[in-house]
Amino acid sequence: MQPTGGPGQPPVIPRPLRRYRRLAAACERGEPRSEELQVYADFLRIVLEVLNTVITAGLPHNPELVYALLHRQEVFTPFEVRPLTIPH
Repeated sequence: MQPTGGPGQPPVIPRPLRRYRRLAAACERGEPRSEELQVYADFLRIVLEVLNTVITAGLPHNPELVYALLHRQEVFTPFEVRPLTIPH
């Protein structure tokens, strides 16, 4: 049984990321900005900060995590293209 993220994806990121993308795209099309968009952006920002802290503090002690992140780096590609900002 796969976690909610499916094969090759951390379970925490894909669903909120997809929802964030939909809400951000709707906002860019001129629809009113929703509080839900801010919640998803904040959640994803927190998850990325936690990952950053774990990597920074425990890199030498966590080779499996480093391998897993490198193996699943496509999950983080959307953050290169569109940072977690809320369109106005």
